[in-house]
Amino acid sequence: MSSTSLFADAAGLSRRISHDSPRLAMIVAMLCVVGVMLGFGSNATTWFGIVFSGTQLQPTQALPLTALPFALVVSAARVICWFAVSFLCALAGAALVFGREKPGRVALSLLEIVQAVPIPAFMVLALPVCFGAHGWLAGHALTGEILIGAPAFAALTFPMMDAAIRAHQEVPSHLVMAARSFGLRPWPRFWRLYAPFGLPAVVRSIGHAMPNVWLGLTFAEVYAGMKQLPLSPGLGGYAVSSIRNHASVAFALTLLATACLVMATDFLIVRPMRKWGQRFDKGSSIRSASTAFGDIPLLGRLFTDGSRLLRIVGNLPLGPAPRATVLDDPEKTPRIIALIIPALLGIAGLLVCEAAPNGLPDPDEWLRAGLLGVGEMLTLLVPLGICSVVLLPIAVGLKHWADPILPVFRFLTLFPAVLLFPLVVALVGPESALSPLLFVGLPFFLVFHLLIGVRDFPRNLQEVTRAYRIRGWLRWKTILLPGLAQSWLKGVHRAFFWGWNAVIAADMTLWGTHISEHGLIGRAIIDATSRGDMEQASLGIMVMTLLAMASEALIWRPLGLYVRRRTTGQTMETS
Repeated sequence: MSSTSLFADAAGLSRRISHDSPRLAMIVAMLCVVGVMLGFGSNATTWFGIVFSGTQLQPTQALPLTALPFALVVSAARVICWFAVSFLCALAGAALVFGREKPGRVALSLLEIVQAVPIPAFMVLALPVCFGAHGWLAGHALTGEILIGAPAFAALTFPMMDAAIRAHQEVPSHLVMAARSFGLRPWPRFWRLYAPFGLPAVVRSIGHAMPNVWLGLTFAEVYAGMKQLPLSPGLGGYAVSSIRNHASVAFALTLLATACLVMATDFLIVRPMRKWGQRFDKGSSIRSASTAFGDIPLLGRLFTDGSRLLRIVGNLPLGPAPRATVLDDPEKTPRIIALIIPALLGIAGLLVCEAAPNGLPDPDEWLRAGLLGVGEMLTLLVPLGICSVVLLPIAVGLKHWADPILPVFRFLTLFPAVLLFPLVVALVGPESALSPLLFVGLPFFLVFHLLIGVRDFPRNLQEVTRAYRIRGWLRWKTILLPGLAQSWLKGVHRAFFWGWNAVIAADMTLWGTHISEHGLIGRAIIDATSRGDMEQASLGIMVMTLLAMASEALIWRPLGLYVRRRTTGQTMETS
C-alpha cells in the first residue's frame, strides 16, 4: 500500500470520527465511568482497608440543646465553603476546554454520566479514601470535611461545569475570530469572551442544583452521625443524636434551624447571584454587583470588591502567545487525544477489576442488581403517576392562590427531606415497605411545577373555555391537559431524578435505634457499605447510574418529544 493511500485512509477515519464524535464521545465516556467505578470498587478494600465491620448502633450521650447553635454554624460554614470551592472548580474546569470542540464534547458526555450518579453515592465512594484503615486521607485534619462535602461538591460542581461548557459552545464564531484578531492570550480571551456567556448559565444551574446540595450535605451529616465518625456534628448529626434519644424538642428545634439556614442561603446567596448573573444578559439594567445586592449592603460591597479583583485576574496575560493558525477547522485537526485518554482510563479500570481477587462481577450479580434497580425505579414511577392524577385537579382548583402558595412549595423543594424521613417512619412504622419518598419530596416537586403551570396558563385558552362553554372531560382533554403538559412533565422529571438521588438516603432512615426495613437497591448499597463490601456497593451505584441514563433516553426524552409535538407542533428536541 502506498503512503498516499495510507494517509487518505487516515484522513477518512479522522473525518468519520469527527462526524460521529457526539455518539462516540458518549460511548467512550460510558466506558470510562464504568471501568473506573468497577476498578475502584473491586480494589477499594485492598487499597484502603475496611471502613466498617458491622451495622450495630452503639448508644451515645445525647447532645445538649446548647450544642445546636454550634451545629448550625458548622453546617452554614460547610455550605458556604463548598459553595465557593464548587464555583471556582466549575469555572476552572470550563476554562480547560473552552474553544475546543472535541474535548468539550467528551467533557459534556462525561458530565452527563457523572450527573446520573446518585448524589449520596459520592460519599459512599469517598468513605474508603477518607476513613479506610489505609486511606490516603486517614488521620488528616480535613478528612471528615472532605467526606461530608463530597456529595454537595458533586451536586454543585458538575451541573455548573456542564452549563458553562454548553454556553461556551454557543459563542458566535465571529466573536471568536474578533478575539483572536486582537492577539489575546488564552486566559484573557476566556475571561472577556467566554465567561460572560457562561456565567448566566452557571448561576441559573445553581438554583436547580440546590435541592440536591441540601440533600447530599444533610445525608452526609446524618450518615456520619449514625456511624459515629470523628468529625464536628452539623445539623444532620445533631438530628441523629436527638432521634436516638427520642428528644422531640431538640429534633423540632433542629428542623427549625435547618429551615432558617435554607432560607438564609436562598435569600443571601442564591437569589442575589442569580440577579448578578443577569447583568450579562441582553438588555439588562444591572451594571454592577452593588446593584444586584442593593438590598444587602455588606454583600454588595463584598461582591463589588470581588468583581474588581476578578477583573484584575482576568486581565493577566496567562497562556501561550497567540500564533497564526487556521481558525475553526475541526475536521483537519480532530482531537483524537480527547477520546483516547478516557478510553484508556476505562480499559485500565476493567483490567484492574479483572485482576482483583473476585474479578469482574458475575452475571447473576449483574442480574440481581439490575432487578433491584428496576424494582426501585418502579416504586418511584408508579407513585408519580398516582400523584399526578390526584394532584393535577387540586392544582387547577388552587389557581387563584398560586402566587402566595408557590414560595411555600419552593421552600419545601429546597428543604432537606432527609430530616423529614424519620417523621414518616415514625408514622408508618420502621417495618413498613412504604418509602418516605412517597410522602415528602416527590409531591413537593410535582405540586410546585403544576402551580407554576396553572399560574402561567394562557389567558386566551381560558377565554376560549368560557366563550364556548367547554366543560367536563372535554375541557380537560382539549384545554387543561395540553396547557399544563409542559409544566407537568417538568415537575415529574425533576421529582423522579430527585427521588432517584434520594433513594439511598431514604433506604437508611433512622428512628430511635431502629433503621427502616424498606428499600431495594438503595438498601443493598447501604448494607454492602456497612459490611465494608465496596465491590457490591460500587456495582449497585453503577447500576443506578446506568438505569438513570436509560430512563432519560427511553422514557423522559421520548415523552418530552411527544408532549412538545402534541402541544406546540415541534418535532425535534430544542435546547
